[in-house]
Amino acid sequence: MAYSSVINAYAKFGDRVRAESWLTKMVRSGIKPDRISLNAVMDACAKAGDAKAAETWMNSMLEAGISADRISYNAVINAYARSGDVQGAERTLELMLKNCEEVDVVSYSTVINAYARVGNPEGAAKWLSQMLVAGIGANIQCYSAVINAFAKARDADGAELWLKKMTEAGVKADVSAYSCVINACARSGDAERAERWLVKMGEQGVQPNVVTFSAVIGVCAQCKEPERAQKWLRKMSEVGVQPNSYTYNAAARHYVATGDWSKVEGLVGELRASGQALDEHCLASLLSSYANASPKECVRAERTVRSFAKDGVVPTRITQPTLRRLLGRDAQRPSARRSALRCRLAIAPRDLLRGRTCSSAEGGRDLY
Repeated sequence: MAYSSVINAYAKFGDRVRAESWLTKMVRSGIKPDRISLNAVMDACAKAGDAKAAETWMNSMLEAGISADRISYNAVINAYARSGDVQGAERTLELMLKNCEEVDVVSYSTVINAYARVGNPEGAAKWLSQMLVAGIGANIQCYSAVINAFAKARDADGAELWLKKMTEAGVKADVSAYSCVINACARSGDAERAERWLVKMGEQGVQPNVVTFSAVIGVCAQCKEPERAQKWLRKMSEVGVQPNSYTYNAAARHYVATGDWSKVEGLVGELRASGQALDEHCLASLLSSYANASPKECVRAERTVRSFAKDGVVPTRITQPTLRRLLGRDAQRPSARRSALRCRLAIAPRDLLRGRTCSSAEGGRDLY
């Protein structure tokens, strides 16, 4: 029987238990396992996210006098990375650097991505730097992981630095890399900086996508410059990128916050006119704008909820808090009208105040 083939088959699907079972049968039948079969078991452990088991098998391999190769170390690094143990992945890579001459882009990129996933951009950048010093050419995925890590940390300087290093190394930045930098600028509330990068990516021949435009539109609205946001919304359509629900809701943020419900209705109307379905985020924007208006637009809210319900969009925990604000005890509406609206929404008065509906027992919080 070809034990190695069976072990490899189970390892391919991440079935650690069966891969180990067949390796045990292999040993009991008097066949000494080789590096290939042991690497397959370690790979199964990695896919199962069982780092301790992967390391145990590598130690057993070394005790049996079988040297670990690139595949062995990469399997253990991957196992630690998948289980979220960044220190374990880093420790294994450091051991690999001492004992193996086959360290490759996979070895480094796994640790880089592990640091990026846990929100540690400095750790990701450290290993990318060491990779470059070692003379191993980093690919776009390595750079993008570091850039994205800085973006998530709202560190626009770090994201920009690594995008520049990426282009200086001759690796052409793609829409994802530029979008990460723009997102970093947006997260830090710097609209002008986000706009500069959006213009620059176009100059470099990289077509912005809906995510890129939406980030710029969102930060413009966040900075209380709704006209600026709508300028990019128009530009987006001009270059053939169709705005989606997220884009329109991002453009509406300032109007929502200030209770300018007519502007919000206009933007939602544009989305509907484009042939796209309205979702609960659109309903949330509208209801929040009605709630933020002075006086509150309770009747308009009732009409909107009924209209959305006809299209299958009913209030859930996303819109429950705003409905409570509109229909709570402090709303300036006769109690009879409030009760009628609650009945139409299938919301009992007591449940409304507790944030419950027939479809959700959880409360939420206002989007704006």
